[in-house]
Amino acid sequence: MIGKFQVYNVVASASICISLGMDPNFVFKSLGYLKPARGRMEIISGNKSNSLIIIDYAHSPEALSSVLNSLKENAHGNIITVFGCGGNRDEDKRQVMGKIADENSDIVIITNDNPRSESPSKIRKEILLGCPKAFEIPDRNDAIKFAVSKLQKNDFLLIAGKGHEMIQTIGTESLPFDDYTVAKEAIKNMDEVRTTN
Repeated sequence: MIGKFQVYNVVASASICISLGMDPNFVFKSLGYLKPARGRMEIISGNKSNSLIIIDYAHSPEALSSVLNSLKENAHGNIITVFGCGGNRDEDKRQVMGKIADENSDIVIITNDNPRSESPSKIRKEILLGCPKAFEIPDRNDAIKFAVSKLQKNDFLLIAGKGHEMIQTIGTESLPFDDYTVAKEAIKNMDEVRTTN
């Protein structure tokens, strides 16, 4: 688990358990088994570059800023951020989120989230106003693979916006899509390439 807010949540939960009469030793021993909720600062590790990939549901300026600040406190390498914004939602946040990503990341990749019935290119263009130097890769699958290929030792890769969601809504279609699965597959392929070379 990573991030100060997770520490605060754990301490609060442990305090409540102890105040309700649970054995403190049991409570503290149990903390070692905690895992984040699916798609909430969910860590994917185990790749040969010793970098971390974090999947998070952050899809508002406040949430993105909070997650990136948590990562900066723990980063020993670069921070790479992949995200997009949903369609038919608050348009004002797009440029703001682009600026937050730009100010708190070493590499930013703008891609599609759930564009729904709105033009995906229009959404991306509005985000890019806040981070004009970002890479623009419309296909989320390609964007994640590209980001994973950029990982070096001790880097953090944040894939933000969809978190636990298992579908991507484009137009009227809801297609199967899972950030975690795509990232895991990309790591596997990258590690295989490095092994062969």
